Amino acid sequence: MIDLLRFIGLVNGAVWFGSAVYQLLGVGPLATSNDLRQALGSANAPYFAGVIEHLLLSRFFWLHLVCGSIAILHAFAEWLYLGRTPRRWWAGLLGGLFAFNLLIGLTLNPHLERLHKSRYAVNFTAERRVAAARAYNFWDGAAGVLRICILLGTGAYFWRTANQGSLTRFISTAKFRG
Repeated sequence: MIDLLRFIGLVNGAVWFGSAVYQLLGVGPLATSNDLRQALGSANAPYFAGVIEHLLLSRFFWLHLVCGSIAILHAFAEWLYLGRTPRRWWAGLLGGLFAFNLLIGLTLNPHLERLHKSRYAVNFTAERRVAAARAYNFWDGAAGVLRICILLGTGAYFWRTANQGSLTRFISTAKFRG
């Protein structure tokens, strides 16, 4: 059972960290890539590249939500089965990652989608589109900072799950020292 718990934590950490890396380094640059602009055509590229980016980011939100839930359940299972209470720092990291993901997925991404539609709306005045573009750039930068924090946090979580040392069920080996 200990090996199964460790395996679940390690796979979850790897998937979570890998998806954070791909989200930041794969999906983000995709929206501004020349290949996507060529495929969509010069007239459609600015609007539809942003729509594609937001669709992919919404899928990453759900993946991060599942991985965060599994990580919290894994910490709870370690506490129940191994008697190891999570350290405050690691519990805070998991809570922070989960909160950042909820902040991005439930508030920032829908707000960015509305601003993206507004900055390309043909029935809006030029001033309103410029204001929407300015607000979009600000909130996209804020979401980018949060995504970098999630990347660093999931990297720390993956490192922790990969380097836990030996797991003993009831007592630590430090209690045997004289």
